[in-house]
Amino acid sequence: MSTEQPSRWLDRAASKAWRIIVVLALVYAAFRALGVVKVVALPVVLALFPASVLAPIVGYLKRRGWSPILATWGSLLAIVPIVWLVVRLAVPSFVQGIEPLVESVTAGVRSLNEWLADGPLNLSEADLDGYIESAIESAKENAGTIGEQILGGAHTVFEIVTGVILGMLTTFFFLKDGDRAYAGVLARVRNPDRAQQGYEAAWRTLSSYVRGLALVGLIDAVFIGIGLAIVGAPLVFPIMILVFMGGFFPVIGAFLSGTVAVAVAAANGGLGDGLIVLAVVIGVQQFEGHILYPIVFRKALSLHPLVIILALAVGGLAFGIIGAFLAVPITAMAVAVHQATAKNPDTSIVALLTSRPYEEEPSEIVEKISHELDELEDRIEDRLDGGPDIDLR
Repeated sequence: MSTEQPSRWLDRAASKAWRIIVVLALVYAAFRALGVVKVVALPVVLALFPASVLAPIVGYLKRRGWSPILATWGSLLAIVPIVWLVVRLAVPSFVQGIEPLVESVTAGVRSLNEWLADGPLNLSEADLDGYIESAIESAKENAGTIGEQILGGAHTVFEIVTGVILGMLTTFFFLKDGDRAYAGVLARVRNPDRAQQGYEAAWRTLSSYVRGLALVGLIDAVFIGIGLAIVGAPLVFPIMILVFMGGFFPVIGAFLSGTVAVAVAAANGGLGDGLIVLAVVIGVQQFEGHILYPIVFRKALSLHPLVIILALAVGGLAFGIIGAFLAVPITAMAVAVHQATAKNPDTSIVALLTSRPYEEEPSEIVEKISHELDELEDRIEDRLDGGPDIDLR
């Protein structure tokens, strides 16, 4: 008996170990394959994000009798004025704000040189000039490498243009033919009910993720922009766009965009302005974490912060900034599909990846706002069609 029990334990451990090794090998092979065809694969995946935002508009127009192609074009043309307005406001603001910022940075560098010469380091002008000349010589020595990077950059520009065009076409056909493709897939799988549960969970998670982060990023950008305007910092609107885009990189994006806002304010108006904007950034992030997130993501799957950080790290190392952008929603979708299709999702180990086992009871004001928003959503659905949530189906 003493020899049989270890043997059984080793058999089970070996069986599970081999399965884990096979899964890891498949994941690694998938990463390598995606790296080879990333110019095609990444635009297709990224197309799901605008499709999840525009799908409710397309679904609404289709139910009102519009043909699929007209409904798709109508939803795409609806965002053109928004994009034009953003570009119209951002470009002049950047052009007007960059000059005073450069002047402030130049004055700061001059003050730093004076401090290095007159301060405790007591560096002479000859020493400073020597350091500057060394930096210039180093740049000249690397001129060949820089030239190669420029040539590589031209190839990168070609890949970006190709990816943008492919992503736009993929988004168009997702919106136009997504419902028919979905019905065709369900008709061909072995267990259509389970496939439908998994699809709905993944699509609901992605839609809530994109719309929720866009709303949170917009609110953060507005408040931080107000703080920058109060202290008279330049580049207010471009930094607001940066804060908004940073919202799509949970945890890390808010920190980096907030750092840029503080640095610009400090470079323009000194330490005092930098501290004021820092206080605004910290206040906005606290409001975001304790009030906005519980309300905006009340119905969506939320991952534990450690899982978010690890997903961002793995995605960034594997595919750069695009991988970091995709890591969190893909992880959330995978967990949501498991939770929707598992027999006992609450007792599954995957449930520990979400933030729900660690959450405290929401405050009374958060519960009240969430209740009011639920009622508002129900009234909007009743006015639209009285049907279920709008999606690609």
